[in-house]
Amino acid sequence: MIKLQQLAHALALSRYGTFHRAAKAQHLSQPAFSRSIRALEESLGVALFDRQGAAVTPTHRQGDRGRDRGP
Repeated sequence: MIKLQQLAHALALSRYGTFHRAAKAQHLSQPAFSRSIRALEESLGVALFDRQGAAVTPTHRQGDRGRDRGP
């Protein structure tokens, strides 16, 4: 089941770009914050974020890349 708090965590992660900063902004420990994101991704059955070292970016659905580019 998806919880509203998990969605708030996903928005924070997208905004702050790292688990550490997003967890701090949400007043959570980094491990608890990571568990929340992992549970959300498992509930949805998709990875919501690309993890590259400390940096985290939202994933793109296939076909969305470049959609906002002009002709």
